[in-house]
Amino acid sequence: MPAGACRIDLAGRVLLPGLADMHVHTAEAELPLFLANGVTLIWEMNGTPTHLRLRDRIGSGEVIGPRMLVASPLMVGSPLQYRHRLIASPAEAVAAAREVKAAGYDYLKIYEGLSWESYEAFLETAAAIGLALDGHLPAVGLPRVLETGQALQHIEKIGMAIGGHQGDTTQLGRAAALFAGRRTWVTPTLAVLRVLDGTRTTEYTAQLEAPEMAWVDSASLSWWRSLAGTNPPRSPAPVTGQRGVGSTGEASRCLVSKRSAKSKRSSNSSTLACMPATASSE
Repeated sequence: MPAGACRIDLAGRVLLPGLADMHVHTAEAELPLFLANGVTLIWEMNGTPTHLRLRDRIGSGEVIGPRMLVASPLMVGSPLQYRHRLIASPAEAVAAAREVKAAGYDYLKIYEGLSWESYEAFLETAAAIGLALDGHLPAVGLPRVLETGQALQHIEKIGMAIGGHQGDTTQLGRAAALFAGRRTWVTPTLAVLRVLDGTRTTEYTAQLEAPEMAWVDSASLSWWRSLAGTNPPRSPAPVTGQRGVGSTGEASRCLVSKRSAKSKRSSNSSTLACMPATASSE
């Protein structure tokens, strides 16, 4: 024990490892909330230069907050209402990947709408410059994405790719065959779906009066309030059909593979707030 080190008596207590929130859209004012809830690593999934500077300020000790990994802005094939970069050709994909790497982003964020050719250009360029891919299922489909090693966000998109938009759970058993032997990271983000399913209910509306809402920016809070209502709380829908892919917890990241593997990514889970950061599943 170094001289002058702080010694804390933990007799009768439990020491919990730091939690990781693997899908956030955050700002500097929210950082104390993560630490207060035991979250010591966060994953910003639609990054900006401001997030990169914030990551570096945390690393230098200038700002107190959880360790931060920052994905690039969304790489999309068609315009969106929120922050993104439009990729219209393979050449633009190559240029974007190189710019993301040079800017210092930790990951390249793949989104919907990308053409097959643009996605393949991202793959080739990212492999050449040492840039990992994470994000949504592009138009190339789930089997191709699983071949590439790209990490995936939002487990419901896997369910829809296999069982269709109507949620045919009898088809989910196919996921086991598709994922077998793959080293594919999946962030379920089930916490967001659970909250959105409760909109227009009294239970959801009551959560808007929680003390922690004082930390939420006015734009987000205004949107959340627009989803309030007076309907009775809904019961979770029963799951029927063949058993398929499960998850290890809300907002957790799980590795679907035959073998266990060590990784710098965490499989801890954390539900930090009772409201979603976005309705758009970024």
